[in-house]
Parts: sequence; C-alpha cells; structure tokens
Amino acid sequence: MYSKTLMVSPSGSFYGSEQVLYSHLDYTKKSYTVFVPFGSFFSEKLKQQHKHNVYNFSSVRLLYVKFFLKLLFCRYKTLYINEGGHIKYAKLIAKLLPFVNVVVHIRLVEDTTSSRLGKLPKNLKLISISSFIRELLLPEYTSNKIVDPLDISNVSKQKFKLNKQCIRIGIIGRVSLSKGLYNYEKLFNYYFDSQDLKNIRFIFFGDVMDKEKDVLEFFDKYSGLDFPRVEFKGFVENQEQIFSSVDAVLHLNEKEPLGRIGLESWARGIPFVCFNAGGCAEINETLEMERFSVALDTNWEEAVIELISSLENFSTNEQDTARLNLQSFFSINKYVKQLEKQF
Repeated sequence: MYSKTLMVSPSGSFYGSEQVLYSHLDYTKKSYTVFVPFGSFFSEKLKQQHKHNVYNFSSVRLLYVKFFLKLLFCRYKTLYINEGGHIKYAKLIAKLLPFVNVVVHIRLVEDTTSSRLGKLPKNLKLISISSFIRELLLPEYTSNKIVDPLDISNVSKQKFKLNKQCIRIGIIGRVSLSKGLYNYEKLFNYYFDSQDLKNIRFIFFGDVMDKEKDVLEFFDKYSGLDFPRVEFKGFVENQEQIFSSVDAVLHLNEKEPLGRIGLESWARGIPFVCFNAGGCAEINETLEMERFSVALDTNWEEAVIELISSLENFSTNEQDTARLNLQSFFSINKYVKQLEKQF
C-alpha cells in the first residue's frame, strides 16, 4: 500500500532517532517517500531495504520548497518530520497549507522550549518520545506520547557471568557534553581517588566529539597511561561486539529524552544503570528495574559504585522480567500502529 505521507529525516547519522525510523520503515506494510541527507550512512541503509522511495537532499530550504509543491499539487496529505530540528520549516508549511497534516517528532530536550517552538499552527501535531519530554512542554503545547520501540525478536539474552576482579562497564554513545560528560568526570574523580580496589573497567563506545574543548580535555586525560582502567573504543557498528564485551551499561545523563541504549541493554539481559531522572529512569521503571536507577543526590557517585560492585546479585529472573516487559511496552508493531494513526 502506497502512503500519502512524506517523510524526512533531518539527520543522516544512524543513532537513536534514525534507528527508530529505520525500524518503522522496515516493519510497516506501507510504502513511503522518504528524504534523507545526501551521501549519508542512513541513506544507504534505507536504500538497502528496497521497499521505499528514498531521495536525498543537500539544501534544507530547497527541500521544503519541494515539499510545498508536492503537498499542494500531488496526492500527499501528511508531512512527517522525524526530529524537531526542522520545526521552523514545518511551521511554515503548516501555515501555507492549512489543509495538510504536519507531524513533528520531539526527541530532544532543546526542542521542547517555547523559544524553539513558538506559536504552532493548528494543523501541526507534536509527538513526544517519553513522559519526560511531554512534561517539559508548556501546557499550550499538546503532544501524543509514543515511546520509541525496540524489536527483540532477533536479540538473544546473554548469560550473565560476572568476574568480580574485573567488572566491565560499557558507556555507549557519543562522548559529548550532551551525554553527561561532567558526571563521568565526577564519578572518575571519586572512584580513582577514593577506592583502593580498582576492579571496575570503564569502556567508552562512541565517537569523541573533538570540537568540544572540554570533551578533548576529558579524552586526553583519561586515555593516557595514568588511567589504564578507562578505554575509548570509538564508534563500533557491530552492537553484538559491544554488548558481548560488557557486564553492565552505565548512562549518566539525567536529561536523556528516553535512552534507546537502555532498551538495547535490557533486551540482552544486561543491567542498565542510570539516574532516577529523565527518560532513562522511565525505561527502568516501566521494565520493573527501578533498583538500577540511582538517586541524583550529593552521594550519587558512591551509590553508582556500590551498585556496580553488587552486580553479582543480578538474577536470571530479573533478566526475564525486563525482556518480557520490554516486549509488552516497547513493541515495534505497537509503535508502527500508534505512529501511523497520526498520519
């Protein structure tokens, strides 16, 4: 069935938001017209599906001129934008074409502000990826909550076997200020200064955002010989390679909109340690894994290390509970139905 919805991914990377869109396009029974940045990794991934009409764009302005013409003269009825970064263009299309349904997915904290959103036309709808994001929006902005999904049909539960002499903690995602860099600095200062037994190994998987001065200083400090228990692996495409080499995953961004990496971890039966704030806490609460969410108070560094040190108490029953709840609440088929209702 050919859809009357135009889709655009503002980003050509293949991080959380792009992976969700990829999954949607993989599982839907409809055929979409999708626009992605020219020469991007995401573009090539989508073309390999051999299912949708995938087009590239270089100029955002020209892209929305094209959308205006297609929505005005062709059979398309809806414009779906996978992230909030194009909100000003979405608003313009909605104002010029009041008979068109414009849907914008809000995935980032910075896209919830009134300075970014402004006054929205009545035919522009917002979708929030979590209760955390929805609650950040002012009352004047209504949104439907549709949590990002994860298909675990091809993901196997890993056998949890902990070596207490070397507990491997994965930190997965871009090494950047937006991913809680300062919190890792605080944690490392506490751990390496106060702990006699250095049995925890911290492994970063993700690109280092070298345009951020503080990130470079962090990388230069902890990638040196003085901290052999901290490793930087860079971006690793093979997820199984990542998860098979860690005992737990740590995420210290208290303002994470949702935290797909938490879903990826629990799908494999790997503990996901985070703060009891933001979208990550929402994941742990939904999966009945609240004990892995650490209170963000004055002693949180100590609490994180204590929780990591007690991972040997993690049980098979907890693995099964997390996976069962994940299948129920974060189903890809449920997501496709909910999202396509908005179109």
